[in-house]
Amino acid sequence: MAGALCALAVMKMNGRAITRTIGAILCALIITATPAKADSTLFIGLTSRTIAPSFGVTWGKWNAPVGFEVELSKSPGDPNGSHTGAASFGANLLLDTPIRIRRARLYGSAGLGLFERWTGAGHEIGGPAKNVGGGARIPLAEGVLLRVDYRVFVVDSGNGDYTPGHAHRLATGISFVF
Repeated sequence: MAGALCALAVMKMNGRAITRTIGAILCALIITATPAKADSTLFIGLTSRTIAPSFGVTWGKWNAPVGFEVELSKSPGDPNGSHTGAASFGANLLLDTPIRIRRARLYGSAGLGLFERWTGAGHEIGGPAKNVGGGARIPLAEGVLLRVDYRVFVVDSGNGDYTPGHAHRLATGISFVF
């Protein structure tokens, strides 16, 4: 009923009144909106059974205490089989905790994506994966954070053409908040 009354009121307004009303609504939304901060992190880490480093990037949006991020990482490995390679892509939900250690803010994370680990001899594990972990965000300067992150990736067995298994990754990186 309220929607019909609003539609009727808008239909009775002329073009100038509609423009003023929309402008007033937009101004009210801008004034009352809480700023959500986005960040991008460049990181380097080690994935279990990987001697070569993993490199990656994340992009996320935090509206404390909840945020999300999209992540892409790769450890090139060695085609001759002396080093294991790994790659992951995923979307994660992030949750700030009330716990602080000095200036570090701790957070937890959980997500879904794809994970693969291989040797020079071939595919070791890979497929759709869940991940869970956490870490700390430590302010270095205005808009720059040091981020330390630990994740466990679990590739479940199932009906698909993939191999179950799990892997761990410890990473550190620099986050740029904008």
